[in-house]
Amino acid sequence: MPVTTEKPSSAFADPNIRALATLSPIRTYLEIAFTWIQILVIIGVTLAFDSPLATVIGAILVGIRQYALLILLHDGSHGLLHKVRKVNDQLSLWLLAAPCGSTFVNSRLSHLMHHRFLGNPALDPDYSLYCLGPPAPKHNLPGIIFHLVRLVFGGQIIHTLFQEKGRTKNETPIAVWIRKSLELLPVVLVQIAILFMFILANHSLGYLFLWLLPLVTVAVLLNGARVFFDHAHSSEGVSTNAAPLVSYVSSSVERLLLAPYNMNYHAEHHLFPYIPHYNLPRLRKLLLEDQKYRTLIHFRCGYFSYLLQHIRTKQVS
Repeated sequence: MPVTTEKPSSAFADPNIRALATLSPIRTYLEIAFTWIQILVIIGVTLAFDSPLATVIGAILVGIRQYALLILLHDGSHGLLHKVRKVNDQLSLWLLAAPCGSTFVNSRLSHLMHHRFLGNPALDPDYSLYCLGPPAPKHNLPGIIFHLVRLVFGGQIIHTLFQEKGRTKNETPIAVWIRKSLELLPVVLVQIAILFMFILANHSLGYLFLWLLPLVTVAVLLNGARVFFDHAHSSEGVSTNAAPLVSYVSSSVERLLLAPYNMNYHAEHHLFPYIPHYNLPRLRKLLLEDQKYRTLIHFRCGYFSYLLQHIRTKQVS
């Protein structure tokens, strides 16, 4: 059975919690614009210095900010970027998903399935990304490293573009091909546009070193690590199905790298997925006042401290 995330009626009926579902389109525009401006500035400075060291540093920084775009896409998957659904979907598709090589329709379906069937090996599309045992064992550090390397070398691309859980079973092969082609078209068009911008800047190789490589290495690693940290439970005999939802109270550096835009409020988001990320800190304060919710959330003090705890636990066992 999947994790139980039923909301106690006392908190669900709280008008203060319901008020947190109010969306701010202006904030959405500013956050998307700010993230893109950061990426463009990093690329511009890197190209200006035009040295191997600058390229390496620039690629890492670009990958960190590409990952931030994917975090904003997460809100878009829940319809939390804009009050008008069509505007939300267009922002998600053209400014967040396609630039990062993701098909918005498929990524949204996959993520909503993850919420609905959290911890279910057969139905949760993300189960292999955080499970400790089969089909992708991550009991120890070598297992975690192998998992992340596999994601970099094509595993994440396959999961993002070709995951089919939740799709209709009666599609003909030609219908599947047409659907996939239409979903991939925005990705192809946006990637061509980005390449064209690098060509106009007389740095065609910049597309490879300052866009594609950061995306499939740094962004994939950060996302893969965060998904594992958010869902894995290292204690023996504690399955994901039975364990409480996880949230982090972490350092600003860890939040910058692994949890931009309040992704460390993971349990709060799973309990109330219709509340935008910028209201999650206030949601946490309200939930901590309710004993029924405090028992549903397990707080960890840091991502890397949990990793060390996980490794030590498995070495002892």
